Amino acid sequence: ASFDRVQALTAMALAPDRRCVAICERWAGATAGAKATAKVRIFHLPRRRTAVTLSAPVDGDFVGCCFSADGKFLVAHTCGADGEPSSTAAVWQWAEERLLGLLKVKAPLARVRFKPGDASLLSYNPPMRLVRLNDSGHMSEVDVLAFKGLAVADHLWLGANRLVLATADGEYHVFDDLRASQTVRGGDAAPSCLCAFAGGFLAGCDDGRVLVFRRQPVKVPDSGTAKKKK
Repeated sequence: ASFDRVQALTAMALAPDRRCVAICERWAGATAGAKATAKVRIFHLPRRRTAVTLSAPVDGDFVGCCFSADGKFLVAHTCGADGEPSSTAAVWQWAEERLLGLLKVKAPLARVRFKPGDASLLSYNPPMRLVRLNDSGHMSEVDVLAFKGLAVADHLWLGANRLVLATADGEYHVFDDLRASQTVRGGDAAPSCLCAFAGGFLAGCDDGRVLVFRRQPVKVPDSGTAKKKK
């Protein structure tokens, strides 16, 4: 696919293997006066060419996208259109250009992610929810009572079983196996986005600050100083 009809680039995501990048685009209508459409171009970086171009029946631009941990699946989402708060997320098996399912939410979506190790389970906010995608393309909600009442600004998976929820009041709630394990206070600044790194995660805040949260190492007694059992 050429770039001739591209009016704007609205989001991007790099594949885990760093060989492909997903580029969300707004395409001009095929004829004069026709409505613009949302597309996702998968660009192969080593070959410097478009691998596939994906589409779905959505209104508005794709404003966010994400690959699954194995790089086989892609999700892209809108954030309302024409003044409506409803949003749509589309999931593809991108190499086959196969649309697997659509998730419609009556809220302006800020983030949609795949659970690492299980691409059939997706997480999104707001509101904070988990949904399971089945083989027929239907998405069913996975009820997690601990999420209720949390005004989640962003969320992030740290491995297959740890989930971090950042709330608008500056708190970071850590869940292990979907059970609340700890809450960390990050100051008065409201977080707007989370990003993982090898030692923990970063939180970008609306006042321009970036907070660094590091995983606490497990303390193992030194074999030379540990007391021997009698």
